[in-house]
Amino acid sequence: MAQYRSLAYKTGRRWRWVADAIEECGVITGFETGAVSVQQFTDTVRSLFPHGCLSAQDVVVAWQSVLGFTVVEIVHAVRALAADGRLLLASNTNPLHWQSVTSHLLTARIEAPAVLSFEVGYAKPSPNFFSAIFDADQRVADQAIFIDDLEQNVTAARRCGIPGRMHTDPLETAKWLRKLLAAR
Repeated sequence: MAQYRSLAYKTGRRWRWVADAIEECGVITGFETGAVSVQQFTDTVRSLFPHGCLSAQDVVVAWQSVLGFTVVEIVHAVRALAADGRLLLASNTNPLHWQSVTSHLLTARIEAPAVLSFEVGYAKPSPNFFSAIFDADQRVADQAIFIDDLEQNVTAARRCGIPGRMHTDPLETAKWLRKLLAAR
């Protein structure tokens, strides 16, 4: 929603109009599955507004504003998993978001392999996305727990044989991860 509000401010349109226009044109799905480049994405978004109203940089900055704050408790738990080689990131994302996420990960000193929708060509909840996770790390079959904030994605992971947990509250997820780490 932050990206739509940012573009609404720049264009003088209501944020809901901006959101509907962008979502209805289908560019987001293409962007998150790698079918649409950053250039194509920014050009498409810009074409929805009067000529000269938005620059490509306006779209990039707006799209990167989606990422929220970092929860320190989750960072600590995830860092410990990554240090043990027990973390695989799997995300519906795009090159603009991933660039920001990578920056946050580096700042937090977290290094882990990642399965990214825009690289594998599929997004959660597609079974093909979960196949890419299995391909990336064979341990997923018997050692993974999939954590996501969307029930449909957790359900899809379970259907593919990966135990899943709903993420609804950052502090609760951090607490749960600490228990998981303590049990190792």
